[in-house]
Amino acid sequence: MTENSDDIGSLEAVSFPSSARYRLLEEIGRGGMGVVYLAEREAQDVRDLIVLKTMRTVAPDRVEALKREAGIATLLRHENIVRCYGLESIPGDLLPAAVRERIRAAAPEDRAYQRPRRAPAVRRYARPKRRPRRAVRAARTQARVKGEPLYIIVMDYVDGTDLAGLHAAHVASRVLLPCPLAAYVVARVAGALGYAHAHIIHRDVSPENILIDSQGVCKLSDFGIAVAAEAGAAGMAGKVRYAAPEILRGEVGDRRADIYSLGVVAYEILTGLPRNVAGDGSMEDRVGRARRAAERPMPAPHLVRQDVPEVLSTIVAKMVEVAPERRYADAGAVAHDLEAAYLYAGGPGPTSNSMACYMQLFDTGFRKASPEQLRHLSFVDLGDGKLAIRRSLGRDDYTEAGLALAETLRRTAAGKVLTDG
Repeated sequence: MTENSDDIGSLEAVSFPSSARYRLLEEIGRGGMGVVYLAEREAQDVRDLIVLKTMRTVAPDRVEALKREAGIATLLRHENIVRCYGLESIPGDLLPAAVRERIRAAAPEDRAYQRPRRAPAVRRYARPKRRPRRAVRAARTQARVKGEPLYIIVMDYVDGTDLAGLHAAHVASRVLLPCPLAAYVVARVAGALGYAHAHIIHRDVSPENILIDSQGVCKLSDFGIAVAAEAGAAGMAGKVRYAAPEILRGEVGDRRADIYSLGVVAYEILTGLPRNVAGDGSMEDRVGRARRAAERPMPAPHLVRQDVPEVLSTIVAKMVEVAPERRYADAGAVAHDLEAAYLYAGGPGPTSNSMACYMQLFDTGFRKASPEQLRHLSFVDLGDGKLAIRRSLGRDDYTEAGLALAETLRRTAAGKVLTDG
């Protein structure tokens, strides 16, 4: 007699505790809400690398909101968004006092996002080759502390680099990303934002949160301070240097604040000069300087550097309009315009393979490229059949307006500016 499905039974509605264990390997960054760790997840002797971001302090009245916002982030499924798996929590009395203090002190209220100082390197997040030596040790060796639980956001590990490290390495080598590849990164992130904005406002779009994996795939990361789209973005969050003017003024922002932040990223990697400045000092001083800078008109990118195509420059200039109503209202429209008007207007353009090939060439100092690499980068040409893979960063590459802007930024101690040579 044949058994039917009702006789066999089913796993539907069965729940069980997970056997997974997390081991913290090393700190790879820190932000406005806590420390970011590379971690190993082990279940039944199967191991994988993931990323854990600690939430420094969560007030009791914010816990439910945090859970709702994390729940929205876990629903996002997009090839250009780093997968978020939601929240975990560690009971406060299991944490060593020294660990809790380190996490609390990692990002005080008056300090913006800051990564540990390292030499610029394209491969910032290298996969460990041996069993890691650093980990959070058992609480029995240190004094136990009681208190609120530590909340942790669990995310996919991306084997590659972030745009901040890649750009810094370029500046150190006196080059910039080729315009088509810079626009490609921005277009991919704009598409991700267009998808995410149906549910959430990111509030921390910045080069540190744009990852590029070893296959050249661009991914938007870190939705840890995102808010539901219908709630709006109220209050200062994320990095001052990339914040929209309305956010710096203390107003409630919307999706257009994220678009502005992505435009600032685009402006920086295209021109080599920042759109906004912040500098040092108290949070109030830094926000004030950034607000004044953000409210001043800036020359469009093609008026700063001679090699930025005007069609690309026009799109970026619209993204960083001071008045929100003059900006793009839809990040998806940004992606469309970049692709239709610039990236693929004349035929084949950049792909993830192109990005991977370029990064390989950059890693080797642009030594002789293989035929396959040249094929994937054939769109980067000067119009006479010669490839323009190496985009130089020198005074002669800038217009008079660009040099004047660089001098202004130098006087305001705005970070990377032009120097002689």
